[in-house]
Amino acid sequence: MDNNNQINTTPIWVTILILTILLIFFIIIWFNSTGYYTRLILAILSIIFFIIILILIIYYFIITDRNVKSPGTDPNKIPPSKPPPQDSFVRYGDTLSLLHENSFRLEISPCDTMIPGINVGITLRTDASFLQNNGVINKLRLWNILSASGISSGTQVKYGDKIYLQSQAVQFPGFLTNSETTDLPPTGCGFIINLNPTPFTDISAFTVIRSNSNTSTDTNVNYGDLINLTQDLTIDSTITRLTLSICGTSTEEGCGVNVRSRTLNSPNLLPNWTFERSI
Repeated sequence: MDNNNQINTTPIWVTILILTILLIFFIIIWFNSTGYYTRLILAILSIIFFIIILILIIYYFIITDRNVKSPGTDPNKIPPSKPPPQDSFVRYGDTLSLLHENSFRLEISPCDTMIPGINVGITLRTDASFLQNNGVINKLRLWNILSASGISSGTQVKYGDKIYLQSQAVQFPGFLTNSETTDLPPTGCGFIINLNPTPFTDISAFTVIRSNSNTSTDTNVNYGDLINLTQDLTIDSTITRLTLSICGTSTEEGCGVNVRSRTLNSPNLLPNWTFERSI
């Protein structure tokens, strides 16, 4: 605590004590006095001293209350509502959103429930649908980032780490997962991404790698970094690298563009994402 910003209340109490002694002295004289004018003057002085003492006591409690509520601060400055983050590192256990780096600049969200045989699909839900469905309260765009390798919460996420993304949506709990289903339109869009109640070590884990547009040499993943989320899955007996992208539009109103897992040679591949800090 910065004592230079505190108001010294000792002189106030000394003044109150002296005035109280004088007040008692005046009252004693008033009782022992017989002269009319003397008693009148003493009564007036007593009233004045009593009012001054009362004002000083009220002032003291106001100052004390201010010092307790705002220790070491300038009362003319409005404190920030929350302390700014100390760094920009993404850490395991963080609640965040995953923003697609395209012209829409929308975050992934559980939305498409019309896909037959598939759990809730993942799309870039439109802002209108987000607002209509109380997206903030229902946490439709919030995810918890967890380690697929058992790394503890609070540890910085590094490039090359395998992660799980767990939906924080009130009505759509589950883990971001590759459904391994490609037989639904639009054709050529790759594997459907959906939510699974529990994570699988292969199809629910994504490796965080730098986007080709990310020239940073930092080994830590930072909020705002351009990243790709990849998976190495066995397809037709061959290990194939897939990357999280978007392709096609959901048939369900308001769900917007589909999120898919696509091969690196897919046409019109849009694999760039950023982690955004939740507010």
